[in-house]
Formats: sequence, structure tokens, C-alpha cells
Amino acid sequence: METLTINGGMPLYGELNVGGSKNAVLPILAACILTDEEVVIHNAPDISDIDDMLYIMSDLGIKSRRENDTLIINCSGMTSYEISDEHVGKIRSSVVLMGAVIARFHTARLAQPGGCDIGARPIDIHLSALRQMGVNITYEDQCWNCSAEKLSGSNITLPFPSVGATENVILAASMASGQTIIRNAAKEPEIEALQTFINLMGGQISGAGTDTVTITGKSKYHACEYTVIPDRIVAGTYMLMTCGTGGDVLIRNALHEHNRALTECISAMGAHISADGNSIRVRKTRRLNPIEFTQTAPFPGFPTDLQPQLMAVLTLANGTSVIRENIYENRFKAAYSLCALGAQINIQVIDSQTSLAVIRGVDILKGAQIYGTDLRCNAALIIAGLQAHGTTVLHRAHFIERGYENIVNAIKSVGGDITAS
Repeated sequence: METLTINGGMPLYGELNVGGSKNAVLPILAACILTDEEVVIHNAPDISDIDDMLYIMSDLGIKSRRENDTLIINCSGMTSYEISDEHVGKIRSSVVLMGAVIARFHTARLAQPGGCDIGARPIDIHLSALRQMGVNITYEDQCWNCSAEKLSGSNITLPFPSVGATENVILAASMASGQTIIRNAAKEPEIEALQTFINLMGGQISGAGTDTVTITGKSKYHACEYTVIPDRIVAGTYMLMTCGTGGDVLIRNALHEHNRALTECISAMGAHISADGNSIRVRKTRRLNPIEFTQTAPFPGFPTDLQPQLMAVLTLANGTSVIRENIYENRFKAAYSLCALGAQINIQVIDSQTSLAVIRGVDILKGAQIYGTDLRCNAALIIAGLQAHGTTVLHRAHFIERGYENIVNAIKSVGGDITAS
């Protein structure tokens, strides 16, 4: 998929279903390395990030197969500790393979991880934490070389509640000797999912979802069967899409407790939102209010992965909104294409890590030729195209396939006019 053509200006009505979480399943795939027995993972979305992760794992000698939304993983034939650079450069989450491979082999070689160009995203926090567990790490030929005579439990305090670093330490500590305590750990639901999965394999981890996680290392793990939690970012994108276009959409398999920061924003904007079990309903019947100020933050704060989509919706709000981005310095790239559609957005750089977007709501957006830059940027531009009057053509649309399964068919099912080519 390289191009999306969107004829916008129409409200959406109907139901949408949210699949499994991209950000949960990727570290869970890495955790499969902890056991030689076959693991079954249900509700795994069919997205390119998972394809890339499985390709990397196949290079390690790991076998996998997909049966509809189920993945069957077998690491018994794993023979390599060298995590190749062919696909590692595409997918940021490949970095969590480092902790799992170190846990199993006490050695690993990892090419510099890639992913969307939304900022520098160094892995210094990961490396520092692993070194505290006895891992010797050097950098040579654009690869991280890791080795440990003995992997030991440690008391680790993260300088920032990094999701990836928390996951990497959990994975490495799962087979380390003794107990590891992570303080200032990330609290995201995906961390809880990883804890649940490893514990199903025989692990002893507690505290996920709080800022202190405790891991007792084990020498042996066994097979398990697990169902991936819903993707809160896909759910949030669908909620914001409904806010932007107007209409009435019921979003199934969406957990309200994973999206509270967003639902509070939606209520503040004046849209109607209600939760019932594992479903969230969004209705928009009038022009939205602006959001005076919101900022991205680690969970349970407003997620950076939904910031571009919120910005797209606020382009049509009745007044001026301000968003502060605190996580990724290049997260405002969608603003340039939004302005090509007629939005009025001013980006103000505060420092190397922080920027502000000042969004002055306009009466209408008009279709135009626009260009995607990354996964969440493209989600925002799809929302904007659905809001705009006339035809919008989104080029470099392929980024959306990294994290959204069959998004074109999903949008069509609720009345959106969108085609892919």
C-alpha cells in the first residue's frame, strides 16, 4: 500500500473491532525465547511490525506459523545469538530481543534498532540497566556486542520510565540468578501483559502496572497459551476518528481503563463518550471545543502515540488548542501535511526534547496531496482526510501497515470513502 485516496466530509456510523496490541505482542514474541517448548499466542494482529519481528526471529533459528489471528512459536531450534540488521533497522521493538537473547545465551549481538523517524530514541537506558546485571557491552561496526559470564539480579532505578528498557530488564532478569527490582519502571498496560505472559510460562514477576517491578530469575520455562490484550492506540485512533468526522461509532474490544487520558480529552472537547464492558461508544453532534492545554506523558498520562491524531482533530475545533510533546522530539511531523489541508498550526521548539503545537481551529479542511512520514503521522493524516472536504491523496501510506490491521476495510465498514493502491 503506497497511496490512499480519501473522499472526506462525511460522518461515520456503525461498529469497529479492535485487534491485539502491537506494543504488547512484540515483547511477548521476544519472551518466547525463554522456553524451548511451543507457545501459542491468540489475538495477534496481522501487521508488518509482527512480520518483521518474526523474520528477525527466524534468523535466530526460531520457527513460527500463523493460523488466522493465532501465532505458534517454537524456539527449540534456536541456534544464533546474532540479531541481524536486515529487519532490525525497520522496527524499534526489536531491541527487546537483546534482553531475551542475553537471558538464554548470556551473549547477544544486536544491530542498531530502527523504526519510525520520530526522534533519536537512544537505548542508553537499556544498556545501563543491563550492565548493572553483569553484562559487558561494546559498540563495534554499528552493532552492540553483549556478553555476561554470569547474569545476576540487581536493584535498578531507571532515570526515565522507559517502556522498552523496563521490558528488556524484565526479559533478562527472568533467567538471571537471584532477584531483580526495577524502580521507576514504566506502568503501561503492555508491561502488565508481559508479566502475565512470562508468569504463565512459570515466571515469578510482580508489580507490573506500578513503578516497582520485582523479578525472581528462573532456569526453566514451559509452554503456555495466551491472548493478547486489545490495542489501546488503535482504539484511541478510532475514537478520535469519530470525533473528527462526526457520527456515532461503537468500538468493540476497547478497554476504558487503558484510555482514560484520551476519554477525558474527548469529553472536554464536547463529544459524547460512554463505556460498557469492553466497548466504548463515541458520538459527535456539534463542533468540538478546543483543548486549552494537554501534554504527552508516560502512562497513565496522554500517550505520545495518540498525539498526532488528537492534533488532526483539533484543527477543526472552535478555538485555539495547545499540545506539548515531551517524549519524542519529531512527533509533530504530521503538522506539515495538516497545514497543506488548510490547518493553522504553529510549532514552537522549547528544547531538544520538548516542543509545543499551537493549533488554531479552522472552519474547514480541503483535500490535497499529502505525504506520510511514520505510523502515527499516517493515522493522523487519514483522520484529517476523512474530515476534509473533497479528495485527499496520502502518499507514502505504507507506514500505516506497521500497526493497523485492515484499516481501509475498517473505515469502509463505517461509511468512510477510502481506497488503497
